[in-house]
Amino acid sequence: MLQKNNKCFVTVVLMEFKIGKRLIVYAGEKGKKQKTQIFVDTEIKRVAFDQKDLHPSDIFSKLEATFSDNTRNIFEKNK
Repeated sequence: MLQKNNKCFVTVVLMEFKIGKRLIVYAGEKGKKQKTQIFVDTEIKRVAFDQKDLHPSDIFSKLEATFSDNTRNIFEKNK
């Protein structure tokens, strides 16, 4: 749950491509140029991120995608 005075943002977009649907997650700190872009490809059951931007673990403690066949992809911050 996000608080009103939270310094972070998360935006999610679902797009249709020839190969199927792709969920794109943008997240970062408000007012900063750097962000993370996470791509969730539902057809090939894969999670990737834009290498030119922040790594997802720079923003999230843990990010998990579970697909309909129970395939899971997890990004987790090193402890």
